[in-house]
Amino acid sequence: MYCGNCGKPVEDTTKFCRNCGQPVDRGTFCSNCGAQNSSLAEVCIKCGTRMSRSQTVSQSQYDPPAPPYSQPQPQYVPPHAPPYTPPVAQQAMPQVSSQPIVPHVVSATGKSQKSKISVAILALLLGQLGMHRFYAGKKRIGAVQLLLSIVGYPTYFFYKNVWIGAVILGIMGGWVFLDFVFILAGKFKDGKGLLII
Repeated sequence: MYCGNCGKPVEDTTKFCRNCGQPVDRGTFCSNCGAQNSSLAEVCIKCGTRMSRSQTVSQSQYDPPAPPYSQPQPQYVPPHAPPYTPPVAQQAMPQVSSQPIVPHVVSATGKSQKSKISVAILALLLGQLGMHRFYAGKKRIGAVQLLLSIVGYPTYFFYKNVWIGAVILGIMGGWVFLDFVFILAGKFKDGKGLLII
């Protein structure tokens, strides 16, 4: 007779193997020839002897049972320690502009708050200096008009080739004339894109 657990020969009357200490009728080894079989085999692959039901039981049944679930014990907290608070993931704070927020005042009809008469007078009297553009809020274009005037007048009066200054001042005059026409027609817009009516 052979031990079903380790396959070593044992006496016919013994219940436990002296080699491995397990019951002799349990395991994957054949009790007749000692050949190792599958844990699901019902017949020995070597000698054909029928394996006993206790021999084909899976080894996993012999594993010790899992310990019963137990809740973790609370840890001791000294009386002087502050209560524990779990860390919170830091979120990126939005950057706030240091400049004050000035609301854009728009009338109910969507018209600009700038005066049409003031823009027209500035364009007529000081148009070549770009003052009507500065008043309307178009500072960049106003600066371009002012720069062309600063270059055009000295070039016209003090430069040997008078035609260069005349061309610059002619372009400025036509530009200001078109601005004046647009202002009178109600098509001139301020720096925020609203019509000055």
